[in-house]
Amino acid sequence: DAQKRNLGMVGIWSIARDLPGGTNLSPEFHGLTKEQAPKYAFSEIFAPFTKQ
Repeated sequence: DAQKRNLGMVGIWSIARDLPGGTNLSPEFHGLTKEQAPKYAFSEIFAPFTKQ
């Protein structure tokens, strides 16, 4: 699928940071509230492109 889409590489920051944790930036949280971006919201963007 990646070759068909001319996609060479996709990368994201640490999966450990894909968690809500208030508005303070932290190595453990993305800095958004649960309402703005729930747990693993950014990682879920890639779910349609994974093979099960």
